[in-house]
Amino acid sequence: MNNPIAILSPIENVRKRDSITIAVEKYKFVNTEQWMTLSKAFPYINLEQVDLVLVGFFEKENSFSVCGTIYISLVKNKKLNDIETVPVYIDGHFEVNSDSITAIIETWNIHLPEDIINIA
Repeated sequence: MNNPIAILSPIENVRKRDSITIAVEKYKFVNTEQWMTLSKAFPYINLEQVDLVLVGFFEKENSFSVCGTIYISLVKNKKLNDIETVPVYIDGHFEVNSDSITAIIETWNIHLPEDIINIA
């Protein structure tokens, strides 16, 4: 019987890690449906930046998963209240040509702690 849980391995290939980093730097998180849904539910949250943790790069065959940190600013009454870091999980796949590797982001998710959810 096949195990439905994919076994991920750390990405040791520097070109693959670099391609993921470039994809994340170029990715427009605030233009995604996930961010629009999040910003409607929590209008006091603004995305500041995404910072990947290098040890959080994993792959299985042609797919990748990345664990990182996302910085969000909390704005209440039009004033900056605080900047928080929350975990971000990014999944995607690689497009490999003879001389290049391109990472394509498919989905991403963040986990908001209770203290951020209850700030309103």
